[in-house]
Amino acid sequence: MRVLDIGCNEGYFCGIANERGAAEVVGIDYVASNIEVARQRYSREGIRFVLQPWKDLPEGSFDLIIWASAMHYELDPRLVVDSIATRLAPGGLFVLECGVIMSHGKEYVPVPRIADTRYYPSRDFLIDCVLAEFSVRQVAEAESADGDLVPRAVFHCRKASPIVVLIRGNSGVGKSSLAERLKGSATKTISLDMVVSRMGQNSYPHDAFERFMVAHYDPADLTRIYLDIDEADLTSQYVDWLAKMVAATDAVVIVEGFMSDKQCLSIKRRLKDKAQVWDLKRVEDKTHTPSTSGL
Repeated sequence: MRVLDIGCNEGYFCGIANERGAAEVVGIDYVASNIEVARQRYSREGIRFVLQPWKDLPEGSFDLIIWASAMHYELDPRLVVDSIATRLAPGGLFVLECGVIMSHGKEYVPVPRIADTRYYPSRDFLIDCVLAEFSVRQVAEAESADGDLVPRAVFHCRKASPIVVLIRGNSGVGKSSLAERLKGSATKTISLDMVVSRMGQNSYPHDAFERFMVAHYDPADLTRIYLDIDEADLTSQYVDWLAKMVAATDAVVIVEGFMSDKQCLSIKRRLKDKAQVWDLKRVEDKTHTPSTSGL
């Protein structure tokens, strides 16, 4: 792994990363005395310490980026975090340790200390604004070290990818109602019935698949065309068509309608490197007992 420690201080975490087998470790700090001590303590092959500000991060991609006990020195933390996002390798992990104020609202709060006044984020500001481009998990309860006025918490952050929620099942089981209730959290919603209807009424079909959809479209029995797609071995063409509707900038995409298990498996495979796919299939109760039916 390549590891970057931002605000490395005297190099402790760089030394730990090197001991645990990192191929290359880079520590940066803008305090010359910190870098000097770090070089004295951890002068080893595979570790490099650089005197520089963190608004200009070293070039290249890193599998692990650490920013620990330093955010409160930065008045524009989102600027630094956005730069971190450009340096994080695919599948990489950004570990953030910082003081967090557990208050309502989105604030960056000035906190007077003995030596100076520094700024600390409220949790909503941190998660919703500073880390907006990441999927975030808090991995430890916030706790205070000696002298801390604001408890510190640790967050594991990975680049966010679109979430696709498949709300599927037979007609009349409540798919549309669930999709309607969730749409406020979605970037976009896709009704499969609407998609298929538009394709079936297409006046300008461009290829064999689109001509198939026009030929098999029956507004009185839409379920039939979904099954016909599988029977005609056109599942991959249909799924490719749906996958184009999911963009890299989407947060949550809700797909609602009838979808066969074969189509569901196909779209999961098609989107595996592009999005997280959640399958919400309604399990219908064969005994008609309300308490035993659900998702």
